[in-house]
Amino acid sequence: MRYRITTVSLIVVLITTGFQTPSVSSAGTFGLPVFPGAEGFGTDTPAGRGGQIIKVTNLNDSGPGSFREALNTEGRRVIIFEVGGIIWLSRTLSVREPFVTIAGQTAPWPGITLAGSALIFFTHDVLVQHIYARGGDEPGGSVSNERDGIKAIGKGGNEVYNIVIDHCSFSWVVDKAITVYAAAVFDYVHDVTVSNCITSENLESAMGTDYHSFGLLSGGWGPVHNVTILRNLFAHNAGRNPRTSGNQRTAIVNNVIYDARWHALDIADPKGVGSTWITAVGNVILPGPETRQGGREIQIDNLESDSKVYLLDNLAPGVTEDPWSIATVYGYNPKVESPPVSFDNVTVLSSADTVDHVLENAGARPWDRDRHDVRVIESVLSRTGHIISSQNEIEGARDYPETHHVLDVPDNPHGDDDGDGYTNLEEWLHSFDQSEPTPEPTPPPEYTTLRAPTPPTIDGNLAEFSGANSIELIQSETGTIGTYKFLWDDTALYVGASVTDLALKADITTEDGSLWNDDSIELMFDTLHNDGSSQGSDDYKFFVNLWNTHRDARELDGSWDGSYESAVSVLPSSSSINNNSDDPDQGYTIEMSIPWSAFGMSAPSSGSTWSFELNLNDQVASETRYYTTWANTDGDYSINDPEGWGDMVFEQVPTPTNTPTFAPTNTPTPTNTPLKRYEYRNRVPSGGRRNSKKKSTPRAGER
Repeated sequence: MRYRITTVSLIVVLITTGFQTPSVSSAGTFGLPVFPGAEGFGTDTPAGRGGQIIKVTNLNDSGPGSFREALNTEGRRVIIFEVGGIIWLSRTLSVREPFVTIAGQTAPWPGITLAGSALIFFTHDVLVQHIYARGGDEPGGSVSNERDGIKAIGKGGNEVYNIVIDHCSFSWVVDKAITVYAAAVFDYVHDVTVSNCITSENLESAMGTDYHSFGLLSGGWGPVHNVTILRNLFAHNAGRNPRTSGNQRTAIVNNVIYDARWHALDIADPKGVGSTWITAVGNVILPGPETRQGGREIQIDNLESDSKVYLLDNLAPGVTEDPWSIATVYGYNPKVESPPVSFDNVTVLSSADTVDHVLENAGARPWDRDRHDVRVIESVLSRTGHIISSQNEIEGARDYPETHHVLDVPDNPHGDDDGDGYTNLEEWLHSFDQSEPTPEPTPPPEYTTLRAPTPPTIDGNLAEFSGANSIELIQSETGTIGTYKFLWDDTALYVGASVTDLALKADITTEDGSLWNDDSIELMFDTLHNDGSSQGSDDYKFFVNLWNTHRDARELDGSWDGSYESAVSVLPSSSSINNNSDDPDQGYTIEMSIPWSAFGMSAPSSGSTWSFELNLNDQVASETRYYTTWANTDGDYSINDPEGWGDMVFEQVPTPTNTPTFAPTNTPTPTNTPLKRYEYRNRVPSGGRRNSKKKSTPRAGER
């Protein structure tokens, strides 16, 4: 499924009295923007321009090919991604080397997600784009106060500046999604822009914390100057949407704040650190289900006497032509009539246009959004959603695969062929966020196994399977069709396979032979449903051919012997195997009973899920075999890779028992509609297997 909202239409129902909307101001010129369209303080940084190109090739927390190793490399660097998925961090990612570009847009779907800890910059000249940071409260990561999203921190006398955080998505952090902070009076943080981001659903009470769920904090004990907070979406956070604190020089422009509980836009100096200068223009505050009074307004609290706050064209419930009608001031009133912090370096939208623009453009991958960003944006449109305390409240929170692709960087990457100031590499990077959406990988097919009302008799007659769900495999070259049905009870898993095949052929009568070369059925099960890239001790394989010969394997070890029962019926009964005369072959049925003891376990509970795969093997001639799989229809995986298998769900509901027996004919008509129909066609020489893009290495004796 493609996740993108391409047209956003939202009517902001707020009280206005016809005051004049300010005209759009044009962005000033401060040198070459770090990327086309970059606006705000610090966006003239070169970041990693001209530096080493480093590819992230795995999702490991550390080591060769990891994101951590790329960040800690000395010198200018541009980090690109040949892997997508979740990087689980056991500790913070602390970056002290300056001049770095983090190009998250280069990752394949579903993009790069950081979880378990924060990304912290103690340095200067940084561009980070198109990254998800979804902290979470699961065990194994950092302590709670390090479960943030991204931080830019001046600490120990270091100077942090020229930091650009653009088009990122933050959620489920335990404390604050974004922090711009000077830890001591002698630390200095300046020229920072946070733009086009989504910060949502940060956790309120997680890992022993209470009353958190914070969006963005800019402040600390030292000066934090020249900060731009531009065109971001804050949704379902209790407070700090954003919050400025202390010695500040910050422009807050064209942000959308939805469903804040306690504080929407919050300007304060509780520590009495120094003068606060704020320009807030064109922001929109939208109440939601969690919103209380403080979440409906701009709050200004306990500022020093030389502070200055300028408000213009901010929308919130109850606004009048007076821009300060939606502000509550405690203590000193810092109201001024001209902006103390210039916003000439950004293009300012009217508040009437802000919501549509932000919902269309914000977030890590607006051209290819993940389900969580889409869900949050839809909640803004429908005025639904709520503040949460764990990512476990969200269905499929971590349900993302590991994906890979190969990146070919342009020739002469640090040249500038068109003379516009951007290197060939940078222009290549800029092209990624203009591409068409990448569809999510097709979810694995799913089959529901119903509980048997009575144990089937294993005799090749499939009467007891008549009410079971079915899977149909079609081999178009030969016309062979296989229909598979499954049942289960406390004793065993039962299999009923009916195959229409007009030429019955099988040669192997010795147990554990190469049954894939015969007319046979092949079943594979991953009992832990962990979908590994190769088979482990929880993975089993069972074959039966026309001679009722068995082959079984565990972890691809063909010397392992399971104990199971089967029966084969050839149809019609007058037909013979391997007879090339004109006898009327129609097909065969195979019935199996595989006890749970063969899997080394008791019966699964109702609702549990295994991974599994089916394969219909069809011998046509001595040198020609066809193989048709159920789940792995596109050849992305070897048949032996559980990550390419489908799902089997065990259901408690018993099957009906009064439907007549299904038997294959020349024109098969299944008794009920097949649940799924998939086809993979491949013709290979005798003894061969189809090629695949990914292969596992079989053990001796097992393909």
